[in-house]
Amino acid sequence: MRELYAYVWPSSASRQIVLIILAIIVAVLATAPLELQRHIINTLAGHEKVENLVWLCGGYLIAALGIGGLKYLVNIKSAGLGEFMIRALREDVLRRAAATNSDATLDETSKNKSGAFLLPRFPAKRRRSANSSGTAFQRR
Repeated sequence: MRELYAYVWPSSASRQIVLIILAIIVAVLATAPLELQRHIINTLAGHEKVENLVWLCGGYLIAALGIGGLKYLVNIKSAGLGEFMIRALREDVLRRAAATNSDATLDETSKNKSGAFLLPRFPAKRRRSANSSGTAFQRR
């Protein structure tokens, strides 16, 4: 597992830091609608001016929409980071597989420094043709 973390952090540290900062901002600002709800209830119970209630409700609406938008942004950034890392990992695996001999087997020569096996390149899948004998194969 450490190898995975050692691969992911250097590849995406800046994106992860941005995501952490956004998550902290969302967590802090999530208390704003709760405070506004409290003020709205206190205004209703205290029979204060209706104008104050309109301003508080408008502020609550803006705060709720803003927090929802920030949460959406965090989710989009998080999903984008995940997709980026999956693509980078696949490209790295394919690059390493292409560097190995296509006839390579999984032996000591096909291990990397961490002891994990590199993937050999396999021939393309074959499928049966519409030939009635059923013996001919075609490349996809």
